[in-house]
Amino acid sequence: MIPRFPNGFSHPVQLGTGGFGSVYRARQAALNRMVALKFIVEKNAAARAVLIKEASMQGGMHIQGIPQVYDVKEISGQVCLIMQWVKGCSLRDVIERKIALHYKYAIASEIIRITASLHEREYVHRDIKPENIIISSEGVFFIDFGLSLHVFKDARQTMADVVKGTPEYIAPELWKRRQGRDADLKRADVFSMGKVIRELVGDDPLPECIASCLQEKPEVRPRSAVEVLRQWENEGARPVMNWSDIAEPCASEILARQLHNSAQELLSLRRIEEAYDLLVECLQMHPESPEALESMARFPLIKRRKNAFTRRKSVIAGGAVLLLLGFGTTSVLLKRPSFDKVAIAPRRGDGRSLFMSSSRARVDGMDLSLPFKDEFGTLATLAGNLIIVSHPETGSLYIDGIRIATIPNVFHLSAQSPEHRLVWRTGSGAVLWKETITTLPFEIKRVCIKER
Repeated sequence: MIPRFPNGFSHPVQLGTGGFGSVYRARQAALNRMVALKFIVEKNAAARAVLIKEASMQGGMHIQGIPQVYDVKEISGQVCLIMQWVKGCSLRDVIERKIALHYKYAIASEIIRITASLHEREYVHRDIKPENIIISSEGVFFIDFGLSLHVFKDARQTMADVVKGTPEYIAPELWKRRQGRDADLKRADVFSMGKVIRELVGDDPLPECIASCLQEKPEVRPRSAVEVLRQWENEGARPVMNWSDIAEPCASEILARQLHNSAQELLSLRRIEEAYDLLVECLQMHPESPEALESMARFPLIKRRKNAFTRRKSVIAGGAVLLLLGFGTTSVLLKRPSFDKVAIAPRRGDGRSLFMSSSRARVDGMDLSLPFKDEFGTLATLAGNLIIVSHPETGSLYIDGIRIATIPNVFHLSAQSPEHRLVWRTGSGAVLWKETITTLPFEIKRVCIKER
């Protein structure tokens, strides 16, 4: 069930859920960006105040590899954190895919660096595990700071006598009642970090500095990840890599599945336009997804049902108004919804604009709100539709460098490569007009080619 969102956030995509609550990706309209919204269920007002304080603590962190907290709100007994969204997959997913050793060392290097950055600023995470480490095309990120604290400022306010973290990765001393209360939390983080890297490396040789992190007795472990990082770098340079090699295939597959699932939930709530947008994004990432293609094929029927439902409501509402006004029984004429013209600002100062039909604001620079296509061809071949509304009497149209001898009523442009370059040239070959457009699956765009 999609929770209540703050005003100005739409297109929810559930990324994860658990005992604490749930995490969604959403579009923030005011800044036209995607963000992550983490909802933490907490009915106790005092506990919510602690969570808000911890959120403000993370908001003060400016560490590479730590998602930025933008804002925090209270909504219906929940704390809502508005955070930087990182497109990626968890280290757990990466481990299961069995990557090469040099990739493992590159990831381990970033895990140590981020933990060292926290410890250097006197923060501890307290729940380092593969599920809380994200591999993205921008690098490695730590998430889920619900258990983190500042060692000196907040230790006695949030640590209490309760063991916090995931049992498989918790340092042994935290389980002991007498030692747990006064445990060195940095050394406990070091143990969790070592467990994660041990699992990541698997049967491959384990560097000596990581083996030292796994000592049962905390006093013989490195004092913090800063010390581990120093030893790690002394043992040899670690490879620099293109993170997209690991992140993109895994992240796109996972996000496509999440997009489709969320689109289905939005459809059940009659949030048709948002569902359509998510399905388009899903098909861009995974064009052959049979589930998404099947859902997209149902849209003409869904759209017709929605229009019929809207017409019925209008008839009922209109009839009720007329009865109240004393007109008795009369006919009600329904007007078909019209689409406003939206002018897209000219590019490169060429003084010409691209016009397209649109019923609402643009999303991330792409117009996803155009009328749904009522008839589909082969769904496996996704295409957008371009209509040239008007053009000069002389000259020729070029699309992606190819001259179009005769302009048909509708162009079917491949949505597999969504950007297309349109140019109108005079008989002498001079460029009279040019524009780059984006076509999405089943989208209809109308273009007016005009001289300045």
